[in-house]
Amino acid sequence: MHTLRKLFIIDKFNAFAGISFLFLKKNLVYVIMASNRRNGSVINEHGLRCASDLISRIKEMKVSYQSAEYTWKDICYPTEEGTCAEHPLTQTLTLLKNTHQIAPSMQPLLHYPTILIDGFLVDNTPVLGGVSTRPTDNSLIRATAVRILFFLREAHSDEDAVVNELWRKSFLKTVESICYPGYSLYWSSWLSLTEEIQRNSDALGPYLPYLGLILLLMTVGGCCDGNAITSKPWLGVYGLLSAVFAILTSTGILFYCRYSYVPMVMMMPFLVLSVSVDNVFLMLSSWRATKCSNTVEDRTAESVGSSAVSILITSLTDGLSFLVGNLTPFPAVQVFCTHCALALLCTFTYQMSFFTALLALDGRREVAGRHCVTLRKTIKETGNGSAASKNHIMNSVADGWRSFDKYNEIFSSFLAAVVCSPYSKIVILITYVAYVAFFCYGLATVVVGLNVEHLLPRHSYIAMTLRMNDRYFSAYADFATVFVNQTFSVNSRADQERLLNLYYSLTSTEFSAPGEFWLKEAMSFAQSTNESLVQDPRRAEMVLNKFFTDNRYQHYVNDIGFEDESFLVIRYTKMSVRLRQAGRSNYTRIAEILTRRFDESALAGFVFHPSFLLVDQDSLVLQTLIQDILAAVTAMVLVVMLFISSCWSIIWVGIAIVSICLGVIGILSFWRVHIDMISMITITMSIGLSVDYIAHATYHYSSAYGVTPYDRLVVTYRNVAIPTVQSGLLAIAGVSALVLLESHMVETFVKTVFLVVLIGMAHGLIFMPALLSTIMRNMNGTPRNGTLRTRKNSHPTGPTIAVTWQGREASTRYESSQVSTYGRTTMNKNSDHNNFAVGRYSCKEGLEKPALNNSRVHRSEQEGKDMYLASMFPQEQSNASVDAPKKVNGEVDRSPSNLVPVTSPMDLLRNSPAGSPDPPHVTQKTVSRDTNGQTETKHNNACDFDARQELVRMILKGDMLSRSALNRTLLEQRSKGRLPLSTTGKNANVSQSSLLSSETRQASASLIRLKRSAGRIYQRGAAAQRINDWPDSTISETSTIK
Repeated sequence: MHTLRKLFIIDKFNAFAGISFLFLKKNLVYVIMASNRRNGSVINEHGLRCASDLISRIKEMKVSYQSAEYTWKDICYPTEEGTCAEHPLTQTLTLLKNTHQIAPSMQPLLHYPTILIDGFLVDNTPVLGGVSTRPTDNSLIRATAVRILFFLREAHSDEDAVVNELWRKSFLKTVESICYPGYSLYWSSWLSLTEEIQRNSDALGPYLPYLGLILLLMTVGGCCDGNAITSKPWLGVYGLLSAVFAILTSTGILFYCRYSYVPMVMMMPFLVLSVSVDNVFLMLSSWRATKCSNTVEDRTAESVGSSAVSILITSLTDGLSFLVGNLTPFPAVQVFCTHCALALLCTFTYQMSFFTALLALDGRREVAGRHCVTLRKTIKETGNGSAASKNHIMNSVADGWRSFDKYNEIFSSFLAAVVCSPYSKIVILITYVAYVAFFCYGLATVVVGLNVEHLLPRHSYIAMTLRMNDRYFSAYADFATVFVNQTFSVNSRADQERLLNLYYSLTSTEFSAPGEFWLKEAMSFAQSTNESLVQDPRRAEMVLNKFFTDNRYQHYVNDIGFEDESFLVIRYTKMSVRLRQAGRSNYTRIAEILTRRFDESALAGFVFHPSFLLVDQDSLVLQTLIQDILAAVTAMVLVVMLFISSCWSIIWVGIAIVSICLGVIGILSFWRVHIDMISMITITMSIGLSVDYIAHATYHYSSAYGVTPYDRLVVTYRNVAIPTVQSGLLAIAGVSALVLLESHMVETFVKTVFLVVLIGMAHGLIFMPALLSTIMRNMNGTPRNGTLRTRKNSHPTGPTIAVTWQGREASTRYESSQVSTYGRTTMNKNSDHNNFAVGRYSCKEGLEKPALNNSRVHRSEQEGKDMYLASMFPQEQSNASVDAPKKVNGEVDRSPSNLVPVTSPMDLLRNSPAGSPDPPHVTQKTVSRDTNGQTETKHNNACDFDARQELVRMILKGDMLSRSALNRTLLEQRSKGRLPLSTTGKNANVSQSSLLSSETRQASASLIRLKRSAGRIYQRGAAAQRINDWPDSTISETSTIK
């Protein structure tokens, strides 16, 4: 198009100049009057009079600029005679305005497609549509629509441009207010398409407050736990502010750099806000996992260290998916992706700096015991009551955290139980196969190509106008231009034949008809004067001189680029080809046929029509989409490799990403969404969003320890289930504000995000865990048939707990100072009698949580209470500990005889409620123990692996009974005043344990022994972790578990 505009003058009006060129030159407006009745016509008396009145009302419009008034004659496109350039049909209707009968006077002009009047060929195809003709003389029987064209002058100054724009706006308002019975009006101007596309983005602005309100409510609600101190509603506000600041920063940077802007960029805030605010929950979850006894600075550092990796993964995957979009050849896509990528980078920066600082400030508020909303002190610290106030604050913190973990544990256990069930896996497999079949069928029926209407608002007037053009004026459509960029000699017969053969070849297809070519007309003119162009050069030059100076042919001078002042050698030329049946459905076939025939001529040049721009774009969309998907998947897999070391896990992540992407494309086809430039952006975006759901689940499963897939799934769901659901709900809520916006572009965006969230959550919470729990059962040391063995070696920095399973060994080192004593607590009259749980659930003064090798271990409330019981019964625990095994030649004996002694579950059955099932099957294992130089052999019951699930269930039942008995005894002794209100250290344990009944102590000690022994069997790698959980009084330097 730029080449044609540069080489050829298309300002001069003629019937065959091509409406498309005039339209693109910004000097054309038109209005279509179509009958809205079945078999209606506009060439009857009523229709022609309405058309005449419409033309007159438009021409009577006046505009004022700088105290000057301009009429139609002042701004119309002038001819050489000084009149306004217009179609003869329009000119005749203007003259017959006041005639009593218009139809009879119009009959000579009502022929289709052309008519010859006084030697001039009049083309009626641009103005009459939906016609029926008589085959004898091509006179019209009926015409359903008439298109009235108005050509404006070229703007040679700023004043002309302003006046033209004022008249154009007046034209749009005037036509919109006109109405004729039985007819509908459709109109357009050279800026209508651009304005309506811009209106799409302008319509997004009013919805931003609704988006902010929805996200604010969800983030604030997600940061509250029902406790006035531990709830952090202001963090939700801070997280939203940090995302808003990131968007403003990125936009300001790009505007400062004078980067391009497209209307689609208005969707960027909705996307960035939806996918970035969920980082608030990651930071909050990390904060809750820290020890509340630490300082605010330490807790902030630990929170950032724990969540920064997750946030970095999210930012990298989302940012890379948009950077991949810059590989596309479409400038609009590149602009949108650049804005989004920079906004996500700024979001990560604000999250790690601005939001982290506010998190620390809110942490100080929590430590000070201030209200989460009003920031007022909830308890006054005065005198001796300060310790009690502090304990009350810490207890409130513990209660708030405990409620969150309670629901998280229930949700995680439920999902793990469902996914691990064999019947559920069959249902999941059938569901996934149906999902694959469904999206494969959708991929087979997907439509590739951009519909211009999809760029417009749903009820846009220009969309209706485009439909009318396609319906009524596609039979004889516009002209395609053929540009030949090659030197020719006009008086050479061979060159003449090559050019004429190309012209006849292009105009003889099913979608084309003869147009205009100067050489054909020049040869006809020479024959009419008994001359020939193939003769003496001087005579040929004289014939061409007469031809180009003739009024009928002088406009052809603009179609040729001459080598010199003579007319015999040309450097380039063009010809026009009329298109037939050129509806939007045939654009691709027309472009393919004309391009192929031009290539067969072996001439340099091309065939151009404005619709071919869309065809070229459509031909690149599918290829570019596949390229972007492959590049994005590769980038995502590389990012995942930085955090997941398992090769199989990385492979499954890549397969899951492709599955999500193909599912989105396939299901979108059922939703009547085409594969075009808009959907390509959203599909590329979906790759980055989908990684968040599956990468975290795979990472936590591959790094979790547990003897069964169920145990590992519980750990996985405990870390990712609720954050995944929160993230998905936030993303859906963020785009839900746009549901009511009537725009196909926005609708495609909303549909894609909706599908990505649902399909991604299904893969991250259902499909991937089911696959990993089935295929990766024996990976990462998960036992199937064997015995778990651990040993303890010395290390300069502390003891080493080594876990050995079937010849493979994994070591866990810990500092001696990291092993803290549980159960050291302070009880006073303000303490709740149930609040004796320890670990991260009790934040009373003097209580610590051990640092477990920088791992985030989520303990339940029951585990904390078990640790408290362990600290109360040191003697029983000493009896339950296992001595070091025999060493042979300085090496630890790893023979099968050194198995972990397991207490018989019969001890548990004595404390179980009535109706308990029979004890599980047990077998006899021989354990050799070296005692004072003598070998002692014992026979202990070892739990069979087939009965481990039954054993776990029985343990939980016994645990509930023991805890109930202990609580009852403590309450009884405390009510009698026999329980000290403030005791610390070992003496507190002894005094309290002495007050308990022997039955309660026996049940608790039996429970502790059985739980510890069972844990050694069915928790791979957990033995090392349990060593850290045991109190100091239980672990001795010579204790080694083999």
